[in-house]
Amino acid sequence: MSEPKKILHIIPESMQLEQFMVFMEDYYDDITHDFIITDFGGSGEATRIKEHFFNKYNIIEISTFRIKDVPTLCKRLRKSKEYDNIIFHSLYLNYLLLALLFNIKAVRRATMIVWGIQDGGPFTVPEAKSIYKIHGWLYEKLRSFIIPEFRYICTMIESDYKKVKKLYNVKGGNKKSGYIMGKLENDEIDAKKRKDSVNIQVGHAGFELTFTIEALEALRKFKDENIRVFSPLSYGNDNYISEVIQKGKEIFGSKFISITKQISHENYVKFVSYMDIYVHNATGQMGLANIDTHIANFNKLYLNEKGVVYSDLKETPGYHMSRIGDICNQSFEEFAYCDSEQAKENKIKFDRLQDVETYKMIWDDILLDFIE
Repeated sequence: MSEPKKILHIIPESMQLEQFMVFMEDYYDDITHDFIITDFGGSGEATRIKEHFFNKYNIIEISTFRIKDVPTLCKRLRKSKEYDNIIFHSLYLNYLLLALLFNIKAVRRATMIVWGIQDGGPFTVPEAKSIYKIHGWLYEKLRSFIIPEFRYICTMIESDYKKVKKLYNVKGGNKKSGYIMGKLENDEIDAKKRKDSVNIQVGHAGFELTFTIEALEALRKFKDENIRVFSPLSYGNDNYISEVIQKGKEIFGSKFISITKQISHENYVKFVSYMDIYVHNATGQMGLANIDTHIANFNKLYLNEKGVVYSDLKETPGYHMSRIGDICNQSFEEFAYCDSEQAKENKIKFDRLQDVETYKMIWDDILLDFIE
């Protein structure tokens, strides 16, 4: 009888994390899964997940902000031959990249999944370079050595692979990836929308590449309307987070609410269920899980029409998206109006794309391509 297959996952704490582990438990129970969870936000989510799944998976919790955790990852990667497959879910690792540099043979046996703009060369963008300076230069140098060594690069949208291939001279093959969001049910669309004010979420993180300040400026014309503007800023660049909060308070006063502490996936979904509109101004691939969560809750979406996410969704028949560039010509009534039929069509499309068998095919291709 052959030995059971064994896979190592290096994965950040995230909205996708718990649902992904449940998915592995439900559909790949015949494989032994080890998890290294990288905690980069200090939310305690990694600790909670570890306690919840302690009897099912071997889980190690490390931090991207503690250089002392580099040896922990090094030790595990030195044992990489124990695994039939190694999956890096994103490469947003800061100091932990040193562990990969010291264990390049393990990287050559591994697959990297691109999660967004942070995996597609954030420090090639001039605005980010000015913030990160020497640290960013070193970070990109490390990535330029490591990323071309991966066996496969998996992406959620096709343009990400083209970008990473061009930036890092990638030679590894490309596979499709994606994460099932689990149940995001909210069938009470009419009841949900009956509120005293219009609730607007702007952005999802404190990175300059979200262009949150520009989005707040676009909404300035509605500052005297009956609105509340929420901006999640629990991770990102501290200086930019401060700028967003300052600008939000300057424009909207007490109507602006910043969320600077990370909350659990369950509470975040609950928070989104109270929103009416999501303004996502990023041009790069980021915040896909946020967009999906808003679609699942029948919310109206404004996307940057110059962005890759807008382009990707517009190429998918059945989605209805609004453009941030149109806000300047809209009345408040036009801005806030949500066509319930279009919102339902978005939700139906989302549910179809969340088909378990579709995701099973995707992960069969990633997980079951065992290293010889």
